[in-house]
Amino acid sequence: MPKLKPKKTSKKDDEYKKPKWLIKAKRRIENLSEEELDELFEEICKKLKKGGLREALGI
Repeated sequence: MPKLKPKKTSKKDDEYKKPKWLIKAKRRIENLSEEELDELFEEICKKLKKGGLREALGI
């Protein structure tokens, strides 16, 4: 019986499988400066301490 090899996929294929909002958010985060990332991280930490995951996600 022949061995099955996993299909090779390109990055473009992976992007099509993800929702558009997730791809957009990832690109926005990648383009943030260090100061903006620090502010975002601090804000998320405050929300996690205050109300947990629901508060941080805005649910």
